Amino acid sequence: MIVFKDYKLLSLSEHKRLLELRNSDEVRLSSNDTSMILLENHLAWCKNLKSGRYFAIYENEILLGGVNVNNDFWGVFFAPEINPFLKLACAYRFLQKCLESRELLRADIRKTNVKALELNQFFGFKIKAEDSDFFHLELKKADVKTKNKKIKEKIDLLSNKIYFL
Repeated sequence: MIVFKDYKLLSLSEHKRLLELRNSDEVRLSSNDTSMILLENHLAWCKNLKSGRYFAIYENEILLGGVNVNNDFWGVFFAPEINPFLKLACAYRFLQKCLESRELLRADIRKTNVKALELNQFFGFKIKAEDSDFFHLELKKADVKTKNKKIKEKIDLLSNKIYFL
């Protein structure tokens, strides 16, 4: 079973593991903010979060990554060793959840993060602008898609087994 667990519900050890993953070079250097985050700062920041915006993703107690939505911007990160199909299913399920309550999602993708750009475009995001460091993307609710019908069918099956806490 895959569970999206709200950051507000994480234990101290879960916060530590999540932050360890976020501070890993692979995740951190692809993020909008590439700085290292200290545990104390992370915990203080989490205290002020509104529920339902930031989630750690678990499969049978194993941390897969994290997703968030804030001011219509979404973001996602995964541990590097996670199965790519599982990443697709988790991202797709979160997009579905986000678009239940909004008509548009945005993403700012670092130009060096080709995998993130491809993931976003796979689901129908379009590049609307760019600057020296970032592509600025948008996805309208009506434009959500996947490029491959067979993959979408498999993602739909798996995403029905994903739960939010």
